[in-house]
Amino acid sequence: MKIFFNLFFFSSFTFAECVFREDIKKVASLSGVTTVLLFELGLLKSSSMIGISHYHPIEQKSFNGKRYPGGIFMAPATLTEFSNALVFYDESRELKKILETKSDVQAIEVKTRNLLPLEAMEHAVVLVLPYIQGCEGKISKLRTEAQDLQSDLVKKVPAGTKVYFYLGKIKPPRFPEMLIVQDGVVKLLQKEKKIITYPSPLSYVNWSSKILQKSSKETLHVGIIDSGDLGTLDLSKEKEIHNVTYPGALVPGLSQLRAFHFWAKSL
Repeated sequence: MKIFFNLFFFSSFTFAECVFREDIKKVASLSGVTTVLLFELGLLKSSSMIGISHYHPIEQKSFNGKRYPGGIFMAPATLTEFSNALVFYDESRELKKILETKSDVQAIEVKTRNLLPLEAMEHAVVLVLPYIQGCEGKISKLRTEAQDLQSDLVKKVPAGTKVYFYLGKIKPPRFPEMLIVQDGVVKLLQKEKKIITYPSPLSYVNWSSKILQKSSKETLHVGIIDSGDLGTLDLSKEKEIHNVTYPGALVPGLSQLRAFHFWAKSL
């Protein structure tokens, strides 16, 4: 009986390993949110993974495959490498046209625009889940971590905080041209009535100097820098100017929650 129990336990443990399905031989992720998910599930070092995009927040030591440029910069040779592969890619008309020219590529478009962080992460889970097995435990832990991060982030940001979030580093007196307004964590903080930010219905917007000049002296100006595969974490604060550098800070879902939580802990 003891021997039977040990064998059963060993078989169950082996079956529970998080892996790609046996029939999935080639996978490429050109989507940041799916790349982060695959990394967290321990799948980026799978022999099935052939590549991810440049600048995804994964250090090279954590990944054995290639790094591909995306969009209109994709070379014909890359398309050849994608033959008979499962390819996840972020919503893009150009990339969709390119991938649709290859009938032997199983291309899956990842649409996270306007989604809240937990929604973006869950969207990635739903898309990836049919191609993996034994990952339920790890996915459950990730969902719990994301929920806890979001709850703590919302608690740490004082209600009514006046703040503008910029795409890129602020180098006074120069500010990056683009603001994050109705997307990801910024959208979440507005929904929770924690922040007052730039007035616009758009996800991202070029700021107006007239509106910027009207902002109060108490308004925080926060530059968000995604350090990508460099893995750099940094937070600099000088009066109302903050710069947050974090891998995956601009990737929807879990990594962006981590980045903004990193910033909020300093408030």
